[in-house]
Amino acid sequence: MPRSRAYEETVKLHGALRAAWLGLALLLLAQAGYMGWRFYLASLGPVGCDWRPGATVGGVAVLLFALYAAFGALRIRVDEERLRVGFGPFGTTVAASSIERAEPCSYSKAAYGGWGVRGGFDGTLAYTVLGDGGRGVRVQYRNKKGRRRMLLMSSAHPDELSGALSG
Repeated sequence: MPRSRAYEETVKLHGALRAAWLGLALLLLAQAGYMGWRFYLASLGPVGCDWRPGATVGGVAVLLFALYAAFGALRIRVDEERLRVGFGPFGTTVAASSIERAEPCSYSKAAYGGWGVRGGFDGTLAYTVLGDGGRGVRVQYRNKKGRRRMLLMSSAHPDELSGALSG
């Protein structure tokens, strides 16, 4: 099925969750800086100091920033050849020729056990994000073995996304 146009969307985490995540990382980074400065001053004295607690807290803060950068947004890309949806480097690619239908839908997080990459009880693979209002696009396609599969994606613009997928 030829696609009428390319489409690209980034669905970010809900603002409050994003602020809490980054706030925690900044707090840990500030704490690591404070601990590092305090341990540096202590090392000037007659007894050496242990730098590992500050480095550990700083390492956790850097890890939180890296996780947020990689997995903080769901990226959806549609072109003439494929649909690509995923968080960071991980995701699913579906050949455009194997897509049978795409339609806007509403979903419940309870049906998929929360947000993120989840499997539904009906066999649907869901890529969902907190704060999307339960709106998304359900795509039916056939995998390489010819089996019918379902894919659900959060979307801020489900009508536009389903239009790009339907052609």
